[in-house]
Amino acid sequence: MKRSICTVLVLAMLMLCSAACSNSSTTNDNGTNQSAGEDTNSSETVSADTEAEPTASDIIRQRHADKNYNGAEFRILGFENGGHSYQPEENEIWYEEENGDALHDAVYQRNRLTEELLNVKITPVFNNDPISILKNSVLSNDNSFDVALARLDHTANTAAESMLLNIKSISTINTSDSWWDSNIVENFTLFNSKLYQISGDINYYDDYAVQALYFNEKLYEDQGYEYDLYQLVRDGKWTFDIFTEMVIGFTRDLDGDSKIDIENDLYGYTDNTAAINHHIYLFEERMAEVDESGIIRIKGTEESTINVIDKLYQFFNESKTVYIGDNVLSENAFKQNRVLFLTDMIGAITNLRDMDEDFGVLPMPKGYESMDRYGAYVSNGWTTCYSFPVTTENAEQSGVILETMSAFSQDTVTTALYDVMLESKLIRNTDSRDMLKYIFDSKVYDW
Repeated sequence: MKRSICTVLVLAMLMLCSAACSNSSTTNDNGTNQSAGEDTNSSETVSADTEAEPTASDIIRQRHADKNYNGAEFRILGFENGGHSYQPEENEIWYEEENGDALHDAVYQRNRLTEELLNVKITPVFNNDPISILKNSVLSNDNSFDVALARLDHTANTAAESMLLNIKSISTINTSDSWWDSNIVENFTLFNSKLYQISGDINYYDDYAVQALYFNEKLYEDQGYEYDLYQLVRDGKWTFDIFTEMVIGFTRDLDGDSKIDIENDLYGYTDNTAAINHHIYLFEERMAEVDESGIIRIKGTEESTINVIDKLYQFFNESKTVYIGDNVLSENAFKQNRVLFLTDMIGAITNLRDMDEDFGVLPMPKGYESMDRYGAYVSNGWTTCYSFPVTTENAEQSGVILETMSAFSQDTVTTALYDVMLESKLIRNTDSRDMLKYIFDSKVYDW
């Protein structure tokens, strides 16, 4: 009982802070699923005689070949088209028919495959305030839906109010399967046994929510820097020190008024007012983390975190070469060829669709070359995740349906997201396309 009370209190306090931070830093977006985030630097030749590895779809078909739910309805609560941070006709749950758009059609196909395998009917329950609907439903015990898709920060707050089922207690969901985001599972499992929200291939705004670094290729070439940035990333040598070296050497006064401003001059780098928070993850730091015993531990007062914050403060405030402020002004200056590096979530790439000059996309740099991986901020406000209300009448059956949707998503939704929407329509060169696996693998979730 004491542990449960502590969990509730700590969750409530921390997620209120998280919600405030995410709101301030997400002005204008799957955890990346495990397979999409793999480092595929090495290539392997597979002989014609070698049996192909089973896909997620193969695995789930075999696992649930004997299931037949006799047309049961599976009701998913979530944002309406254009709600959340979606595009006007976009949602992550359900579409009535195909329309030729790759991602739209992938969601439709995922649902049809699930319905056909399990003999169920997927029904959306659309509302732009799903958490309020969830809370009211639980309080009135009306069981009006089976699972909910909502913002990560809002969902965690709801878990603190004892309104969600522990996903680890649902035997039909194996959180180690490749179609679930291992970053979410690892960072949000409490006491090594309690997990209240989950993401994966089934949704993709958790991928859109990861921070990336955009750079103006023309400005970079004109400056004559010696580095091949893409190769630095591949070699694991893309570091904060190299990044700051270029930023400090680029910023300059164009109009000769002896001051640098975002609307008239050149900047090496721009970010918004949560810049220091965004960058602690480059150095393997967090403000809070779940320790080995599964208990939330505050890190913000530890010496290693303070040292990193001090380093970042010097760069952002004392170098006088970085613009920290309005996202729109930053994006406009970037598109007008007056900013070398711009940071934003990967989902914000659509804002650069009309940029004339070519730009590249990189993961955020490592704090130190010795680190094993690149690390990046993820917005808890843009990230969407699934949860089960405590009123769910048949959690085991709902677990089967949700995991089937997520498995089929790996071969439909994720393929459309990476191969078509980002790589073909928005990413402008093959090098940047290769960077996506590093970007999606760099996600760091923080309580």
